[in-house]
Order: sequence, then structure tokens, then C-alpha cells
Amino acid sequence: MHQAFESRTGRRVWMGREFEGERDWVYQLPEAAIAEVEARVADLRARSVTLETIGQDDFPLHSIADDLAQMRKEIEHGRGFVMIRGLQREDYTDDEFGMIFWGFGTHFGHGQPQSYLGERLGHVIDVSDEEEEARAYHRGGHIGMHTDSCDIVALLCLYPAKSGGASRLASAHMVHNLLIERHPELLRSLYEGYLYRSTAPDARGAGRSPLTPYKVPVWKLNGDWLDTYYVRGYIRRAIAAGDTTLGADELRALDTLDAIAQEPGVFLDMDFRPGDMQFVNNRVIFHGRTDYVDHEEKALRRHLLRLWLQVPSWPPISRVQNTHTDEEKWLWLENMRKRQLSPAG
Repeated sequence: MHQAFESRTGRRVWMGREFEGERDWVYQLPEAAIAEVEARVADLRARSVTLETIGQDDFPLHSIADDLAQMRKEIEHGRGFVMIRGLQREDYTDDEFGMIFWGFGTHFGHGQPQSYLGERLGHVIDVSDEEEEARAYHRGGHIGMHTDSCDIVALLCLYPAKSGGASRLASAHMVHNLLIERHPELLRSLYEGYLYRSTAPDARGAGRSPLTPYKVPVWKLNGDWLDTYYVRGYIRRAIAAGDTTLGADELRALDTLDAIAQEPGVFLDMDFRPGDMQFVNNRVIFHGRTDYVDHEEKALRRHLLRLWLQVPSWPPISRVQNTHTDEEKWLWLENMRKRQLSPAG
């Protein structure tokens, strides 16, 4: 007998086909807001403000304050994502878009370091021809469905791909419900979890072993939240290192999860235009990327900025699903600053 798991209800449960052809998830910036953004950039430039010191007070958006509050509610309690559109690529430099993105991000959460390098404003671009062991966001091509180590993951498009490279989203709660409907016997493995092995540099930067001392569940009840955390690459790394082996049911559970999340009608693909900003509830949505054709010239390659945001008002992520804790992330930043100050750095 398999354990009974409870289906989820509410607006966090959706099928991608519900949004096809609709754009109610795209927020078009009104002219007043665009003028405010221009004023904010001019002010920050005049004051020579460092990007990571920008706070809400440095980037007020009074004309859309009510709309931003509604977006935050939508991300937390609703479908879990929003795209903000309306900024023109030719109006700002790459650095200015970084300030704008960070400024908008302060209205949703606190920007966190994203790796042992300590970067709080990440760059998603294919530089695998320059980096010997490029991380997933520094390589091109398709990326399978996964989650990140944060509350909200956000992207801003500087340059789109020549073709393809759509952002793919799926409701993790809907995938959960479809598993209950079709393969309830597989949920036990996903709730019990898997050993994870993170990258060696990230682990060293945090002063810990790359292998988790516990199994990481894909889904875990956290009060009235059903939190999702899933990075299959970390599971594969643990298997390759000989840390663990998977039984037939454990492997089938992962394969079935992947297949459902990538099933037409379940996911939603959205194309980025230059200047678009996407904010996604990382705890209830799987995200990935479709394959794409890129430009050869580095300056023209698909290039997105990324933020990992922590939302203080949300329930803290359970320790067993938090493979990169807040303390670890700030240690990454501290170590990066030490390297910068050291003579060898």
C-alpha cells in the first residue's frame, strides 16, 4: 500500500495551457513609471551609488506602488510569476540596466549571493568557450526543470538569443497533483528525498562537505506551504561520486517528475524581449530553458541578469531543503571580499 498524499488547491495550481495566448501575466510599465525609472538612474549616477548598496529608498516607484504590492501578492499567493515589460534597450547601458534590475528587486526581496564567487547580480550567458568547467548558467542550450536556492528567482533580459532560449515554467503544485493522479506510488521517494552533492567550489567557500548529510525532499510541508526544491544535477553528482545509488522506484520517480514537468500543456514558455524582467516564486514553480541558437560574438550572445531574492515575510525554508543556507551565502560574499583585499587577489 502506498502512502496517501494530499492534492493541492488554489491559484498556485495551474496548467501552462491556461496562459497560452494570454498576457495577463505581463505588466506593461506606464509612462509615469518609465519616467520615474529614468529619474532614479540619473540620481544614482549623480551620486555614484554602488549597485549593491541600492535600497528601496534609493529606488522609489511611487506611481506603481499599488501595482507592485499586487505583484508581490500574485507571486506569493497566486500563479507565482510576473513579467514586467516596457523599458527600451537603447535607453540604458548594461550597467544602468543592472541598477534598474537591482532597484526593482528591492521591492520584492533582498538580493543574495549566488555562488562561492559572491556575486549578487548574476550573469546568465554562454561563456563555456572561456571557462573550463562552466556552471549551468554559463553554458548554452537546454536546461531541465529545477529550482534554485532562494525565495524568488528573477531575470532581466539584456540580449535575447538568435532563436529559442525561452524561459519555461511549470506549477510544481500541478506536477505534484498529476503525480498523485497518475503515479501515487512514486510520491514516497520524492517526499523522502535524495542525497545531494553540490559543486566543490561552493562547498569549500562555505567550509563544508559538498555532500548533504541528509536526504533532500522534492516536496515538504512547511506550515501551510508545500515547498519545492529540486536540482537533479546535484543528485547525478552524488551518484557519479559513489555517494549513493538509486533503486528502480527512486529513479522512476525522478524520470516521471521530469517528464510531467516537460509535458506540453503543463508548462508555459515565455520569450524574453530586451528589458523584460521576470520574477518567479522559486518555492512553488519549476523553471528551465529551451534550447537555442546563439550568436558567435560574445557581445551579442543571449545575456540575462539574475537575482536570488530572500523575502523576510515568507516562512523560512526548511533546513533539509536549504542546501545553500543564508549563512552560507553570506560567507561566500565575505570570502570573496577577503580575496579582493588580499595581495594575491
